[in-house]
Amino acid sequence: MTASDLIAEHGVDGTSLQMIADKLGVAKAAVYYYYKTKDAIVAAACAGAFAEFYAAIDEAEEIEAARSRADALEVLIPRLVGLAVEGRRTFTRIHLDPVIVRLVAQDEQLRTLRRRFDRLVAGGEAGAEGLVRGAVVVAAIVSAVAQQSVSELDDEALILHLTRILGEVVAPTLGEH
Repeated sequence: MTASDLIAEHGVDGTSLQMIADKLGVAKAAVYYYYKTKDAIVAAACAGAFAEFYAAIDEAEEIEAARSRADALEVLIPRLVGLAVEGRRTFTRIHLDPVIVRLVAQDEQLRTLRRRFDRLVAGGEAGAEGLVRGAVVVAAIVSAVAQQSVSELDDEALILHLTRILGEVVAPTLGEH
């Protein structure tokens, strides 16, 4: 999506409706016709990334119900790391742009998704430790994919090492609950 690319490159505040319209080759009024606010455009631009995250959480919960949380995390962590590495620029922007962070915090569906993620990562109901553990996992992924120092690593190596390290972060919770 054009808006996603512009937002990933310029951030929400640096992306104007006129820029989006110009990139699409339409009048600004046409953009307003479909999206009444800039927040609506941002939400639509982020929807694809969040759809992948929803699918990963859904799959992990199914695996947890059928087998174990350990098996679920063996699928979830590499999948999330893979999504982040695959879309480094967009993933980093979604998690670091203050406008997007605000919109995500206001969205009940995304807050519910985050609670589901925290519960999977922490085991059981996500209390304070679960919230912190979930935040550490997300921060580690965002930080690792955004770091210039690892930009020379090929995707496969970054996925391998980040997945292993995150496995160590969640491993202490696997014996609980």
